[in-house]
Amino acid sequence: MTRNPDSASTGTPAHLSLVVIIVLGVYNVLLKLVIPAWAHVGSSVLIALGLVLLARGSGLSWFDIGFGGRRLRGLGRGLAAAGIVLAALALLAAIPASRQLLADARFVGVSAWTGAHKVFIEIPLTVGFEEIAFRGVLLGALLRTTSVLRAAVLSTAVFGLWHVLSTMELLETDRNLALDSSPLALLGTLTGITIVGLVFTWLRLADRSVFSPFAVHVTLNGVGYVIGWMIVTWQL
Repeated sequence: MTRNPDSASTGTPAHLSLVVIIVLGVYNVLLKLVIPAWAHVGSSVLIALGLVLLARGSGLSWFDIGFGGRRLRGLGRGLAAAGIVLAALALLAAIPASRQLLADARFVGVSAWTGAHKVFIEIPLTVGFEEIAFRGVLLGALLRTTSVLRAAVLSTAVFGLWHVLSTMELLETDRNLALDSSPLALLGTLTGITIVGLVFTWLRLADRSVFSPFAVHVTLNGVGYVIGWMIVTWQL
């Protein structure tokens, strides 16, 4: 597979993708060790804006970072895929044997107001950051210097690594007996996240727009949160 033939930018520095990876790695550690929880969303928005400015200053066009392309078609495909995700989550919630897979300690004691703030503000902004960072700027930078296949694999691998610390934290506090904090559980969870990341990347490449994976991503996280909260709060 070759580099993106429709890219509108030229002369992008080869080191841009490395800079983006370093920025994301440092920011990931700061999120877990330094930045307070109340500032996570705001700092992610600032980092996303900074990455966009970095990309634009380095020669990437709006098209390269996923803000061009087939935006309406991408959003439509994303909403259609989101419908499939919604159906799958509903099926998991309807089956008693799989219902508890959606519930964990994060939902204990969470009020309806806090949950609504999480679903309608925090999750969309956080998902927006991830889509801009991984499927927008990083993938766009990689597409200027390597093949589509390599760019997809590398950006998705970084997306998977981004979730290592948060997944470790989740497994350590999870109330679900089906999960534990063992290396095998961590590897399995990260493998699943990486596979989902590949699907997001395919949607991004298919429509040349971050709007498509954003629609699916925000549905997966948002509806998953709502169902998990209902299971724990209402003891379903």
